[in-house]
Order: sequence, then structure tokens, then C-alpha cells
Amino acid sequence: MSYATIIGFLLLAISYMIYSTTNQVFAEMVKDYGFVIGIVSGIGFGFILGGFLGWLFKYRSLAKESKKEVANKDKV
Repeated sequence: MSYATIIGFLLLAISYMIYSTTNQVFAEMVKDYGFVIGIVSGIGFGFILGGFLGWLFKYRSLAKESKKEVANKDKV
């Protein structure tokens, strides 16, 4: 199971916990300024985390390919 899947399940569980503990109606929550800021900042953090994870997985795959190329050059 990859890190992205684990983080996805963790965020899903946290969002369900937050949803189940609130007693307000969604329409009233949207009118609240703090709620809107929380949604926007959550999306921003999600993009940052997703970008970092994407870069990390790409970096790891490129490092593995470069090691294979170096090993293949030594064999030839």
C-alpha cells in the first residue's frame, strides 16, 4: 500500500469525524467566514502535499532508473 493511499484513507477518516461531530447545517457553515477560510486553506495544503508526494515518487523512480543505467554501462 503506497503512502498516498494511506494518507487518503487518513484524510477520509478525519473528514468523516469532523462531519459527524458538527451539529450545524451546511448552509449555515458556508456563511461563516472561518469555515470558508478553512476550506480554502485545506485545498491549498492538499495541493502542496500532493505536489510534494508526486515529486517524491518521481524522484525515487528517476533515481532507480539512473542506478540501472550506471549498472548497465558497467556490464557493457
